[in-house]
Amino acid sequence: MTDELKSQGLLRSLDPHRLIDQQQKDNVAGFFLVLALYYNDLKSLLYHYNRTNEDFEGTSSEDISIQAGEFGGIRAHLLRLMASTVFEFLEFLKTNRSVLGTAEFRLVYESLNRNLKEQWNLIVQIASKGSSDVKSDFSSALMLVRNNLGFHYNQSSKALTQAFIDHFFKDQKNISNEKAYFSDGTKMKDVRFFYSDAAAQRAVISQAQKKLVSADEYYEKLMALIKMTNFTIMQLLKRYLKQRPPYDSLNG
Repeated sequence: MTDELKSQGLLRSLDPHRLIDQQQKDNVAGFFLVLALYYNDLKSLLYHYNRTNEDFEGTSSEDISIQAGEFGGIRAHLLRLMASTVFEFLEFLKTNRSVLGTAEFRLVYESLNRNLKEQWNLIVQIASKGSSDVKSDFSSALMLVRNNLGFHYNQSSKALTQAFIDHFFKDQKNISNEKAYFSDGTKMKDVRFFYSDAAAQRAVISQAQKKLVSADEYYEKLMALIKMTNFTIMQLLKRYLKQRPPYDSLNG
């Protein structure tokens, strides 16, 4: 087990009725339940991203080999998943903005320090408007994700085909685009279609260039964004759990 999974935290518990009252609708409780899942999902993806870097340590994604192709493909996929997860979360915030004005949420929010409040306000603003007056790496990364810089299967055929054409037919020729590579075998672990990974990565590069950033810069900002966003959400959740009323008061 890697250090990432060797938690130094304390195992705690509370009555499930304090989180969800099955007898009545509680939009705030539902909101924080989704918030907790979002936090967990991003934590899991970050773990697998770091684990992939460890497992393929010493491998360059620029090399032409099965090992390098697996490394580059898995890492790029995890980054796309993280971007998509952030995008879905911003959509969730936009749809559920009414919760943010409730007395219970305001009580939790007011317990945050100034820096965390500013981070949360920025997240909400970009989720709602798609832009922010605040100029920072954090805000620019949020806006890139919010404005759909990523890859989605339901809109992928045309974009992926164009990216394939750009990579294999239009870009300057090099060892990575002279051939469309894949690995063959009888088991799933032995087979990967590297040319589709290359097309997906080229699609991200094209979208990033439209936003006047490089793909590497975008990914760097994305990683910082995820860590900062998840830390802010973790603090919100910890304060929420402390302030949830006991079961008896929930039921009058």
